[in-house]
Amino acid sequence: MKAWKKLEKDVARFFGGVRRVRINYSEACEDVLHDQLALECKYGKQVPKYLVPDVPVLFSVGDRSFILSPGTDLLEVDGKRVLNVGLLGLVPRKRKNATFLTKALEQAANYAPDKTPVACFKRPNMHGFVVGWELKCDNKKKTESRQP
Repeated sequence: MKAWKKLEKDVARFFGGVRRVRINYSEACEDVLHDQLALECKYGKQVPKYLVPDVPVLFSVGDRSFILSPGTDLLEVDGKRVLNVGLLGLVPRKRKNATFLTKALEQAANYAPDKTPVACFKRPNMHGFVVGWELKCDNKKKTESRQP
């Protein structure tokens, strides 16, 4: 099995979804079918190294904040995968851009606008995968995480 297909299969199993098997790869659709999440998988050398940290990372680009977490640091609570927030540092790292991440999340959101977009990343020879999503803020500046 090709590595990118295995990543999609592993992500589907991890989140309790189903890998979408496509006959026509020009079809624009989610990689993994899930009731609440729009899951997009990215595999290969083109995945930037900052997207595959060994520990959970909170970082910001402009006024947007993102979390990247190895899948092993996500816990199952009441049947849902949530981030072990005790592993996060308090101060977000600043980045000039996160184009690869934001494009992956936008791609997931375009496929399923009514679901929470989540991107999963893996580089060659890496064990497991990393899960990334954006933190959303309401008008009261209170941060809420729509966790996978």
